[in-house]
This record gives sequence, structure tokens and C-alpha cells, in this order.
Amino acid sequence: MSIVVIGDLIIDDYRIVDVNRVSPEAPCLIGLAYEEYERLGGAANVAANIFQLDSSIVLIGQGQYDTFFPIVNEMGMACLLFPGPHAIKMRFLDHKSHTQLFRYDVETITPQDSQDNLMAYSSFIDNIDFKVYNVCVIVDYMKGMIRYNDVKRIKGCPINIVSTKNPYPQRVLPKLSKTGYQPTNILVVNEREYAAIKDVAGYQYVVRTEGDRGMSIFKYTKVSEQYYEPELLKHIHGVKVDVFDVTGAGDTVTAVIAFCLDQMGFSEENLIRACYCANREASIVVTKCGTTVIETDTESLLAIFKNLPL
Repeated sequence: MSIVVIGDLIIDDYRIVDVNRVSPEAPCLIGLAYEEYERLGGAANVAANIFQLDSSIVLIGQGQYDTFFPIVNEMGMACLLFPGPHAIKMRFLDHKSHTQLFRYDVETITPQDSQDNLMAYSSFIDNIDFKVYNVCVIVDYMKGMIRYNDVKRIKGCPINIVSTKNPYPQRVLPKLSKTGYQPTNILVVNEREYAAIKDVAGYQYVVRTEGDRGMSIFKYTKVSEQYYEPELLKHIHGVKVDVFDVTGAGDTVTAVIAFCLDQMGFSEENLIRACYCANREASIVVTKCGTTVIETDTESLLAIFKNLPL
């Protein structure tokens, strides 16, 4: 069993500061440097969560080798980098309350019609044999790693799980082959993203996360060339917790679903079980400060999966 995660890479750079006075120069706080650390974000956070459960994972994305690769290399996670800038989200937090004071983003978004490195990008993707993986997770923050004209090259996996900000999620989906085995395609979005969706063509299932209310799983059936009819398969109630920080919770959901389906195979029952597990793990990470990977071990998570009373 194996999983490949491809998408936009982000480094979450945390700056913990000691705030004790207001600047005499302007109406703003002064923070004295207290601690600094980095965590993986975006597609890398999805991969890091899966890696906690299963080391047979490959992360693919655009990033700077000298700054991004050392982080994943220290973890021991396999990573294929297409050379280019990755996004950085720098968060300033008060060290006493861990309240976020300010966020500073550094990112270079590659336009979809950009001709820069076009041949190099196509060659990079073509050299990856996606057919050897059981699950392909596509994480599209619309920063340019997923190029819609070339997404057809990302094909061959039996299960595709897509997390995207794009209101046209079919653009992020590998093209279906005209003959032979058709993959299972699952879209994972939050409520705001779900409301913005214009077309779900190609997806059989949509998982909509709903914050503290849990999540809903929909099955989409094609009734015409232009219309897919949704059917609610299951609503999973949220776990009541004291929410501290929702950063990365959606990544956790995507990661746990991918891991469970890779281990146990796809069926509608297994998708529901995977979503129960994802809902549980997301309710834990939101009680932590900052981007956090899951803490449940592989054996315990699979035991929860198998023993769920549906």
C-alpha cells in the first residue's frame, strides 16, 4: 500500500514573542523574540500527517531545495521537489497566551497560463509513475503547483482524493480514461468552498467539513451531461471540544481519509468509517496551538476504524 501527495507546499514559520509594551513610534505592540520554529503546511502538512501513520508516502511539490528539503529530510519522508519558490506563512504569537498577533505571508503564485518552466514541469510530472501508488492526494491551494492543463498527467491511481480552493474542482481532477478501470474520485472541501462549487463533474463523492457540527458525506450520481445529483450518505456529528486553533484541521481530515482508504480499500462503508476517524482526529488537533500532526498511532487508529458501530 502506498500514497502520493502532490500539491502546493507551505512552510508555517512561527515566531513566539514576549509582548510587554506599546511602541512609542506607532499604535502597535512591541514583541521581544522568544522562540522560533517551523512546521510543514499545505500539501506538506497532509503528507506529514500521513507519514505519522505510514512511512511509505511520497510528497511532490514546488519548493526551494536549500530551505524546504532539509525539513522533510530530517523527518525521513520521501520528497520530490520541482525547483521554485514555496509559500511561507509567518505567524507571530504571544508566548504567554499563544494568541496570534499577526501573520505575514510570502508567496509567488504561478499563473495558470505561465509559460515559465512549462517543458521542465511537464517532464518532471511525466517522470513520476503514479500507477504504482494506491492513493493520490491532490492538494490545490491555487498557488501554481497543480497546473490545470497538465493535471491529465497525474493519473493512474485507483483512488484520487482532492482538496482544492478552486470553485471548478473538475479542473483539478486527472482525466478519466475512455476504457479500462475508472478511479474513485473524492473531493474534500469545507462549507465555504462547497458553497462556491460550480461543477462536480467526475467526482463520485464529496466530503464537506462543517466545523464543530462535524461533516457530511455526499454521493454524486450523474443524471445528465450537465447535472450530478447529490445524495447524503452520512452526516457525522462533531466532537465537542474547546477549540484553540483550527489551522491545518482540513489537512488532517484529508490525510486520515487517505490513510484509511489506502489501508482498508475503498467501499462506501469504509469511506464513512474513514470520515469518522478523520472527524475524531481533527477534533484533537484543533485543541492544539498551530499546525499540528496527529498523535494517534497507526494501530490505535485502525482499531478505531474497524470497531466503529455503524
